Amino acid sequence: MPKRPLYLTALAVLLTLLSLEVYLGWLWANDSIGQRILLNLALFGLIYGPVVWLIIFRPMQACWSKQQNELNLLSRALTATSNAVFITDRAGDIVWANEAFAKLCGHDLAEILGWNPRFLQSGLQDPTYYRDMWATILSGQSWSSDTIERHKAGHTYTVRQTITPIVDSQQQVTHFIAMHEDITAMKEAEARMHRIAHHDALTGLSNRILFKDRLKQALRLAKRNKEALALLYIDLDRFKAVNDTLGHAVGDLLLKSVAKRLRRCVRDSDTVSRLGGDEFTVILPTIQEAEDAAKVAEKIIEALDKPFSVQGNDIQIGSSIGIAIYMRDSDNAGDLMQMADAAMYVAKTEGRNTFRFYTANPENEPA
Repeated sequence: MPKRPLYLTALAVLLTLLSLEVYLGWLWANDSIGQRILLNLALFGLIYGPVVWLIIFRPMQACWSKQQNELNLLSRALTATSNAVFITDRAGDIVWANEAFAKLCGHDLAEILGWNPRFLQSGLQDPTYYRDMWATILSGQSWSSDTIERHKAGHTYTVRQTITPIVDSQQQVTHFIAMHEDITAMKEAEARMHRIAHHDALTGLSNRILFKDRLKQALRLAKRNKEALALLYIDLDRFKAVNDTLGHAVGDLLLKSVAKRLRRCVRDSDTVSRLGGDEFTVILPTIQEAEDAAKVAEKIIEALDKPFSVQGNDIQIGSSIGIAIYMRDSDNAGDLMQMADAAMYVAKTEGRNTFRFYTANPENEPA
């Protein structure tokens, strides 16, 4: 509707006042008690009406207008924000959402309304996660956590979720407002950085840092469960000759092939690591007896003894393996590494392409 010009409003007010003045004059000329009462009421309204308007109703109107403007501003802000925002009732059903939320989860905005956010669950959160979340927000406290959600297309994404309860004048929770910040790219970057820091760039195996951490974890678990554990220290035979004759590029490809064969020789629960150069280790947790480690060592020796074909070159190498056992030899990670290393050198000096257990004698004692 077009806004009425100001001069028309002023003219209407002037004509109303003139009409009222004529009517009051007529009441005065036709004197009576009823007319006097009407006259006094009219004069009271003319005198005090503007005062009441200015003192009471105009401030109330200004307050209402301010609140309405604030609500409009808030609505526009939530709609325009790049973060996903939605509001639910106390039962968790969505009553409002912005376009950013619909875009993030892949659903149409119209179909989301009335849904419970359970449709976002990826199944990758621990069941206690949602129990703790509901206990927190129903108590009137805010909840913030990184959450893995599932997109309409089926893939997962990670959000930094903040849920804030909305309470009424009686401090009872009536609604919840949730904000989702998409941190998928950040989490993927963190995972890449973690992998670079803890894995060998050439072979993809655990590096020395991750190996030491895994060994300490395995020792703690073995101690708690009163189980045996074996550490295999592997050094390739004749690898230096490959580098010297065929070059480091071929040597690197050979190391990658060695890593693949090592993985095939062990269980998923075992840890294969490259410490550097042509030195590898294998952590065998939860073994029943030392003979179990010997069987794995024999399997590795057999696998690495077979020729490798690298860039048209048939390469024959081998491996020397030293084995140390927790708790028989030591319960200390550093000592086990030195013992397995010492046993490996015994295997190398006694003919190569074989394995030896650590034995406590002056030649094998760790430094």
